Amino acid sequence: MNKNLEALLQDFQKVGQKYAVSPKDPRNSTEWLDKLNSQVITRMLATYSVQALEEMATRRGINSQGRKKAWLAQELALRFYNENAIEKSLKQLSPLAREGFLRMKQNGGVINLALWQNQMEAKHGKAATTNVLSELVGNMLAFFGQFYSLEHIEFNTTSVHELTKPTFGWGNIVLWTFPKAIRLQMLTDDGAVSVSSNDLLAPYKSEGESPKVASEANFEGVLTDIFAFIRYLEQNKVKVLQSGDPGKRDYLKLNDLMLVKENPKQLTESRKMSDLGRVNFVWRLLVETQLVQLANYTEVTLNPETNTEFYSLPRYQQARLLTAAWLRSSFEEFVRIPTLEFNDRNSTDYNSLPDHASLVRARIFLLKTLEDFQRSGSLPTQQWLDFTALLLFMQEKNNDFLLTPSTTQNYYYSYNPGYYGQSYYNGFTSRLKKAEKGTRGMGNAVALKRDSDWELVEGEYIAEVFREPLAWLGLIELGYNREGRPAAFRLTELGKAVLTNQPTEAEARTAEQTRQLAAVSPDMTKALLVQPNFDVMILAPLQHQALLRQLDRFANQSSLGDVAMYRMTKESVLRGLRAGLSGTELLQILNDNSRVPVASNISTTIQDWAAEFERLLIYDYANLLETPTAEILDRLLSRPEAVISTIERLGPTFALVKGDLDHLDGILRQIQKEMGVAPTSRNKEAMPLYLDYSRGVAGAIEVAGDRTIKVNPHLGNPYLNYLLGRFAELISWNAATMSGEYRLSAQAGQRAQLAGLTYEEVSTTLREWLKPENSRGFFRLPELPPEMDLALKGWLGYYSPMLAEKALALQVTQNEQIEELFGIKEFAPALIGKAGPHTVLVRESHFAALREKLAEWGMPVIAPDIDPPALLPEPEVALVEEPETPKTGKRGKPKGPPKPKELKATRERKRREENEKNPATNPLFEGGLGGGPIQVMDLLDILSRGPAAGILKELGDDGFFDDEDDGPPSPRGRGRRR
Repeated sequence: MNKNLEALLQDFQKVGQKYAVSPKDPRNSTEWLDKLNSQVITRMLATYSVQALEEMATRRGINSQGRKKAWLAQELALRFYNENAIEKSLKQLSPLAREGFLRMKQNGGVINLALWQNQMEAKHGKAATTNVLSELVGNMLAFFGQFYSLEHIEFNTTSVHELTKPTFGWGNIVLWTFPKAIRLQMLTDDGAVSVSSNDLLAPYKSEGESPKVASEANFEGVLTDIFAFIRYLEQNKVKVLQSGDPGKRDYLKLNDLMLVKENPKQLTESRKMSDLGRVNFVWRLLVETQLVQLANYTEVTLNPETNTEFYSLPRYQQARLLTAAWLRSSFEEFVRIPTLEFNDRNSTDYNSLPDHASLVRARIFLLKTLEDFQRSGSLPTQQWLDFTALLLFMQEKNNDFLLTPSTTQNYYYSYNPGYYGQSYYNGFTSRLKKAEKGTRGMGNAVALKRDSDWELVEGEYIAEVFREPLAWLGLIELGYNREGRPAAFRLTELGKAVLTNQPTEAEARTAEQTRQLAAVSPDMTKALLVQPNFDVMILAPLQHQALLRQLDRFANQSSLGDVAMYRMTKESVLRGLRAGLSGTELLQILNDNSRVPVASNISTTIQDWAAEFERLLIYDYANLLETPTAEILDRLLSRPEAVISTIERLGPTFALVKGDLDHLDGILRQIQKEMGVAPTSRNKEAMPLYLDYSRGVAGAIEVAGDRTIKVNPHLGNPYLNYLLGRFAELISWNAATMSGEYRLSAQAGQRAQLAGLTYEEVSTTLREWLKPENSRGFFRLPELPPEMDLALKGWLGYYSPMLAEKALALQVTQNEQIEELFGIKEFAPALIGKAGPHTVLVRESHFAALREKLAEWGMPVIAPDIDPPALLPEPEVALVEEPETPKTGKRGKPKGPPKPKELKATRERKRREENEKNPATNPLFEGGLGGGPIQVMDLLDILSRGPAAGILKELGDDGFFDDEDDGPPSPRGRGRRR
């Protein structure tokens, strides 16, 4: 059996041993108490009275009559760590003293003395507690000390201790023991108080009605959810966060696949998976059983070996396995108690919330108690028992099985909300206990006392375990009374099977029926029915989960109930083939598990699909390995540690290998050293050479002129040689330095076109292998020389052939006139295209008709190079009125001739023309300050990639900065321009 499953299927005692003595604070440890030297022990024992030392000596078998105190301390120090003496002391403890020692052990070996005395006196009285203390100290199993930390416990004192009374004058007085005594006690005592024949759980007494089930036990539901989880993880690449849990996108999808879904409100408000219940619970089971694993601490992968073995186990062993996984898991059911209100779950300095080790110990103690009850016959299956009676029993036997009081009193915590004192539960309150006048608490909630509110904390924890984890696992059901409070519980048949490690009666009966049926008709025991239309049915699917897992690899599930329905398609079968199945293996699964013979059309079709698939093998991640000589590759492939990474040998010096190849470096270099082979001339790191087909080597090539491509020394490789040979002619090649020279030509371009290459592919290939350009700190692919770029576009068919015809250039003074000309359909045959912001090309054959039409519309076309001088229009002269008498100025001098008076239309036209010529008002004017349209676009492109990119983001559509922070706009416009 898989080692991980073996560990989980151990007894519950062994599952919890690693947590049994874990301290409350995992950062500290009391292991140093096992390493005290004899001088320290002698000095520590010397702080006890002569009478106390004599009692210790008597119990350790030392004759103390007439001996001095110093001699007694030295002799006891020599026997302090003696295992036989410790075991003898443990065996002679009375039941009450055993319980007192158990309380110390549950607290990690150190407990506040006053707290320990209060707990013992509350149950057994002061006199009995005094006797227990005398018995523990007298047997050298407990000692007094002043506590500073788990790594610092003071033994020295100016006074002398008695067996039952320490004499420290101040400080936090504790009762401590050493880890070796705790470990020896674990070998003789399982840590749980055994159930006697007098401890019987009373049946639940109801008034004519059964309790309402809080959550039905449904182990099949958990199996269904686990199956859905594994299928999702198998079909999707799921990565986990630093916490080790999937992100919200994945756990939301997982929740949709579950049989029992989370509360929608809680699902929406959750920030991480650990905030949830069932979906988090199923995930913890998968991780703890190692059905799923974390690759490189980030990516989730499945463990095929564990999955196969898990689905082949009987149901009761599956349930026992998952129960053991819950015992060890990090699932936090305490914070899911619905009656508790938590202040700050993240602040662990002052709250009483149980840590992981405390939860594991509590689960083990609870399950061991149920196991003892079942063994004693007082826990019948399917019978409602009194829940309150169980709480009273557990409180009496182990009051601190879950929450151990703090060892120290820190007055600094009193400033934190939620800290009420050492005698209270800190960090949470109960909705069931309301505040009264003068009580300590927050708002309407009152602080919970450790000595009187056990049922509201530990009792509610037991109810929560019954309501969710153990009900989900199908072991226990919790019942509510009319008031909605936990009142009863009952053990299921599966719960009994888990506690006894025996199959249920129904499971045993089914197994026997299957055995008898197999003897008569073996085919009737098979669960598969394969239909000729490629539908597949599985009868009783949860009893044939191993078959479900196999079928899920090459068929699509449509439903899962009493009968699971699947359908095989070409795509699903190809999925199975890609996963490693062969066509023969796939058909064998169907034939071995089908009640009826598989139809011939299904066998033929699957074989055809498999044959088609096997013509082409695709590897998800593979690399090409090249060695300098064939002998080096021969020796590499003969080594077992290298064979596992090799897919196929492709040639004398080439091999196809998979996975991470870093580990092959050392093997190859060792082979090179053994053979005395010097490094190749490529470079000192040439062993081995890995070719990455997904990207080029920057700087491996350089271009010269418009046709030459040079491969730089020691930077070329066979793949680059292959790439360049597809679209260029090889001029020279030096194998020693892996360098060469290629030339572009029209013939090579035609060959590249026939091979299916395009200009974009060739251009990208060249740019990836050229040295990148540094533009203001940003590296980008370089541009090809303009001549080479244009030649490649022509040779590779990027541009269509150009057409030539006679044309005339028609110049206008305003841009909008060109747009209006192209907007008239009648002019379309005459216009060829624009030649600039103010120039349009007109076909010579259509010029006369266009000119006539424009003249008709009042837009004559002046053509000095075409028309004779006699046909050119006269200069425009404005109409003016001749004055009757010449006017004179102030000094009597006659004025000059009057200026011609321009028409208003003429003035408007000249103004528009001047505006278009002025760069300040027309940023698109050629040669002006703003540059042409192409220059402006280049400028914007540079700004968008450089440090000024942030400025462009703040510009609005109209060129202004965002005015949100500038206050209201000014009366004249929309606001100040920054």
